[in-house]
Amino acid sequence: MDRGAFLPAVLVLLGVIALVGAVALYPHAGQTGGYHSVERVGGSGVPDDEETLAFEALSPEAQDAFRRALDAPDGRSVVWGASNLAPEFYYSDDEGYRYVRYEGEYYLLSFGQAGAGPLGVVQLGIRGFLGIAGIGLLAIGGYRYRR
Repeated sequence: MDRGAFLPAVLVLLGVIALVGAVALYPHAGQTGGYHSVERVGGSGVPDDEETLAFEALSPEAQDAFRRALDAPDGRSVVWGASNLAPEFYYSDDEGYRYVRYEGEYYLLSFGQAGAGPLGVVQLGIRGFLGIAGIGLLAIGGYRYRR
C-alpha cells in the first residue's frame, strides 16, 4: 500500500474524531443548564432563620429537579434547557440553596449554573483544542488528498 495515500485518510479520520469529541463534550450546545444537589439534614439541621419550602409548594420544574437529585446515587442531577429550570431558583456561578420538606424529612437543596466554575473553564479549553485540532487535521488531510 502506498503510504502517500494512507496518511491523508488517517489525518481526515483523526480530524473527524477530534471534532466529534469536541461536540460530545458539549451535548447540550447553547442550552442553559442548572445543577441540583440534595442532602438530607433532618429537622435539627435547618437553622431557625431559614425558610423551609414544602415540596408540594414547589413548581413542577423544581419538584422534578429535586426528585432527580434525590433519586441519583450521588445526590446530584443536571437539568438542561431554560424552560426546564425551576423559576424559584437562580442559576449563576454562585451556588444557592433552599431547605425543602419532603415526606416529613428535611433536605438541603443546592443549585447553580451547570458548567460554571473552574471545571467549566477546563472543559471549554479541551473543547476548543479538540475543535481546532479537528479542523486542522481535516484541512491537512484534505490538502494532501488533492495533491
